[in-house]
Amino acid sequence: MIGNCTLSKYFNKTFLWKLSFIFSTVFIAIYVNLHYNIARSPDFEYYSSYLLYFFGESEITTREQGLIYFFLVSFFTKILLFDFGLHGYELVINNGVLFTNCFLYLIGLFGLYKLLKLKKYKAQEIFFAFTVMNFFPQTINMLLTMKPEIIVFSF
Repeated sequence: MIGNCTLSKYFNKTFLWKLSFIFSTVFIAIYVNLHYNIARSPDFEYYSSYLLYFFGESEITTREQGLIYFFLVSFFTKILLFDFGLHGYELVINNGVLFTNCFLYLIGLFGLYKLLKLKKYKAQEIFFAFTVMNFFPQTINMLLTMKPEIIVFSF
């Protein structure tokens, strides 16, 4: 007890679920980054022409899909550009795609949070659902692949 207040006032259930959501999101991002190389995924060869276009190495994309997702990936890749030595290209691309996907995922969760609050759900229920959702295989798959489908979730 601190003065007239108990610790339960400081650490309510909503705070604990927010904290668990933050830790689970960071854990998933770090785990995915350490154990999966996005630059060696099956779709990377197909979509890498978009990145070459935005890096100025190609004049056309030769593909039929929209460009906003790949622009964001190239933008974050350029921002996160570090010198990783011999295997630098794959690591830079991997970090750029993962950061872009996490950014879009969090934007989507923010919109979902606003919708659920509008529907009168409690914050602790929402953050509990988000924490569980972080560990769904489809969520992890969405964070791992370099595909523009994640932008649909964020919109």
